Amino acid sequence: MRLRRVITPAFSFLPRQTLVPRLIQDLTIQVDPATIFSRARECLSLLLQWWEQLEQFDLSDEHTAENPRFTYTYALLGVSIKGEGERQQYEPPRYLLIRTTSGIRALIELAFEAAGEATHLTITADYALPGALLGSTTHRPALEQQLEADVATALERFKQHMESLSETEP
Repeated sequence: MRLRRVITPAFSFLPRQTLVPRLIQDLTIQVDPATIFSRARECLSLLLQWWEQLEQFDLSDEHTAENPRFTYTYALLGVSIKGEGERQQYEPPRYLLIRTTSGIRALIELAFEAAGEATHLTITADYALPGALLGSTTHRPALEQQLEADVATALERFKQHMESLSETEP
């Protein structure tokens, strides 16, 4: 798994002058993209297990809305951050775009590329931590590093879960 961080111009809901961190993470999952998409939808309730800092996650109107909304509570260094978001684009088995509109505001892009019987997954997330959480700029690096570590751990658990399902299937 490879993790990169860069600073980029802000996405649309922040002032133009704002620079935001961009987290880019690549990993290979030994399962084809179509299977990952179908399993991930069925296993959404396991999100709280994969991502232990996620204290609460509720998906509303999943089956009725084109862009279902969700609420979440995320614990970052002992501080609970509540937020909302929605799925903005869904193109199985290649692409998923999610936008969180409060809490940790983010635009999260997941690109799935077939690699033989495996999937190369690239996650790109432009995000802005809540200003009240930052307090001062001295806290920013520690918060960003912890968030990135949390994401890496959650993705590794997701990968292990998807691959373990393949091992148990006939």
